Amino acid sequence: MKKIALVSVNIGGKEDTLALLKSLNNLDVSGLDFKIVVVEATPNEWLGDFVKEEVANLEIIQAGENKGFAGNYNLGMRYAVAWGAEYILIINNDTLIGDAKLIKKLVSVLDDDPKANVVSPKIYFAPGYEFYKSRYKKGDLGKVLWYAGGSFDWGDVRSIHRGIDEVDKGKFDETGETEFVSGCCLLIKGRTLEKFGYFDEKLYAYFEDNDWQQRILAGGGKLYYSGDTFIYHKVSRSFGIGSDQTDYLLTRNRLYFSAKYASLRTKFAVFREVIRNLIFGRPAQKRGIWDFLWGVKGNYPLHKENLGNYHYPIRLSIIISSYKTSGLTDQLLKSIFKKDSGYDEARDEVIVLNDSPEDDFSNLILKYPKARFMENRENLRFVKSYNRLMEASRGELILMLNSDIEVKKGSLNSLVKTSEHFNNEAVLAGKLIFPDGTPQDSCFFLPTISGAIKEYFLQIKGSYFMYRPKGVRPVRVECAVMACFLIPRKVINKVGYLNRKLVMYFEDVDYSRRLKKAGIPLYFCPEAEFYHHHGASSKKMGKEVANKQLIESAKIYHGPLYYFFLTATLWLMQKYGKVTSPVSRWEKEE
Repeated sequence: MKKIALVSVNIGGKEDTLALLKSLNNLDVSGLDFKIVVVEATPNEWLGDFVKEEVANLEIIQAGENKGFAGNYNLGMRYAVAWGAEYILIINNDTLIGDAKLIKKLVSVLDDDPKANVVSPKIYFAPGYEFYKSRYKKGDLGKVLWYAGGSFDWGDVRSIHRGIDEVDKGKFDETGETEFVSGCCLLIKGRTLEKFGYFDEKLYAYFEDNDWQQRILAGGGKLYYSGDTFIYHKVSRSFGIGSDQTDYLLTRNRLYFSAKYASLRTKFAVFREVIRNLIFGRPAQKRGIWDFLWGVKGNYPLHKENLGNYHYPIRLSIIISSYKTSGLTDQLLKSIFKKDSGYDEARDEVIVLNDSPEDDFSNLILKYPKARFMENRENLRFVKSYNRLMEASRGELILMLNSDIEVKKGSLNSLVKTSEHFNNEAVLAGKLIFPDGTPQDSCFFLPTISGAIKEYFLQIKGSYFMYRPKGVRPVRVECAVMACFLIPRKVINKVGYLNRKLVMYFEDVDYSRRLKKAGIPLYFCPEAEFYHHHGASSKKMGKEVANKQLIESAKIYHGPLYYFFLTATLWLMQKYGKVTSPVSRWEKEE
């Protein structure tokens, strides 16, 4: 059974979104594993409160901010990919389903050509939303074309909609390759995102789809138009035709796109146009040009977002990746679902990812029906697995737990309350304890050459290796291990997911460095205690493989040159430094 996800975004347009959801009831999804994913990016309201009619397989996820077309759709697509979608239909919320067979027909187009990556249907203006309303007879409404395939005009650096404003007479009913597909509605083969990536979120909106499609075409992929199926579009409901925001984003992003893909001749023509617009252009166009020259990206700087609170359907997402540790995962789940752990069944979720296909999780799936289980087709290691779990989560807070952790009484509640104390704007690390009850060192400073000299030569403990802060209150630290790591959604929106260049090891150091750079505090929370069976997953890998991966990750984090000097310093300090037990800086300060 093919897994297909439909992804849409709601940004302050709930009436349009509700109309789209209602029209989705007309879709024929028989024989398909079908899921509807709506990304909510509107503050002070929650779309779920307004969905009155039953919509099968609907999941609404909270963005926590308006990330623009690129960021909002990326969030929804990542959620769909984490679910396991083989095909993803992204569709604007200001559209309506016209053909019940839409999805099946589009899937058929992609299946017919192994090199096909994306297909878009015929798109009509929704009746009453035509550009030239007085031009058409009453019987023409609903048959006025907005998109019927298209081409890209490199001379003017813009996409051209074939058939736009024409009444459909059947001459665009064929299916075939096209130079560009409309971002309003397109079906993507799942592997496309893995191979070519997602939309460039720095562009925010406009040209992000053109940029993405050029990457596909440059990589040997194909774009298709299907004239055999259709939808309706209420055109330009998101930003508004001719708004300053639209003016700015189109001007600036067109320049970025031209600089990246256009020929030298076209770049020269665009340059002349830039000079003209700097003199005679509208204020938003001028701002867009200057921001391009200064390398500014993101949304229109003068745009005022509708600020407010964002509603999350889930308070806490507990995410767990297990590599050949089903027995330990069993103990962890048992400790989470105990009544005294702080887990709230009504507001929290637990997601478990089996990162080892040969490890049998069937008993755990039956034993813990409240948890959601996922599986990797192959071992993806720490970073990719936890990124997939983050992308599949819905909580305002995300708690990363190693599979070799056990939750002690009240610890989950303690982490949540501490996070709320910091307005969910700080990252928290729990206190780790070995199974025999011995506290584990789990905090450290960013690894530097000066830190190595202090640790080995000056004997200041904790300057390079891990230490354990004292006291009973949360203590701000520079770095902490990720065995128990709580990250609010606010922080992920600012800092992002784990570094995809890393496989495993140094992901905690890298993330801590990014937190420091972004000015986001990291706290060690001694009241939240967790047992830790240290190194259970890495032992399954084997010492040689683990050491090799550690070295590779260190080189990625430090860079080859700094890694060389740091390694040399460590060797010298260990060989010639003092061997007496170093004094902790924390003991010296007390």
